[in-house]
Amino acid sequence: MQVVIHAGAHMTDEDRLIACLRDNTATLAPRRTHVPDPESYRRLLRDVMHTAQKTALHEDARDNVLAATGTPEDTERLVLDNHGFFGTPKMSIGGARFYPAADMRLSLLDRIFAPDGIELFFGLRNPATLLPALLPDTPFSTVTELLRGDDPTHLRWSETIARIRAALPDIPVTVWCNEDTPLIWA
Repeated sequence: MQVVIHAGAHMTDEDRLIACLRDNTATLAPRRTHVPDPESYRRLLRDVMHTAQKTALHEDARDNVLAATGTPEDTERLVLDNHGFFGTPKMSIGGARFYPAADMRLSLLDRIFAPDGIELFFGLRNPATLLPALLPDTPFSTVTELLRGDDPTHLRWSETIARIRAALPDIPVTVWCNEDTPLIWA
């Protein structure tokens, strides 16, 4: 089975992609593509990943996720979506990097779905509009506080993608700019 991970970034999608796919389950099901309700797995996967970070990955983690999502046995493609896979808005910037935990968290997802092939889909957003948009979902009141002393001109999405590619070179990665979404969906 192929597991598609749509990981965000924050403030890029507002669940429109997963809603569109879920609206088309009748078309996707004959193609053995399962798009479960995000409510069935977001909290569960978060908890599984937190536990795996602290102790070890439970051997039935994958089976628990598949059961919770109602994934049929003949599924060839499972689509999971969560802008929080790589952390909360508060955790999205650190050490002059976007999503400093992205490679570690994607590695956990790779371990959870070890028998499967995972693929990452990631929408990016211009930092000039992303940083202020993150503020309401953080304890910070200014972009300066959110950056915690980091220089915003040093933030590069390319660094995040390079880090992910270095950590997990066999995982296909598809990236697009959120600002281009109207052209992509046209």
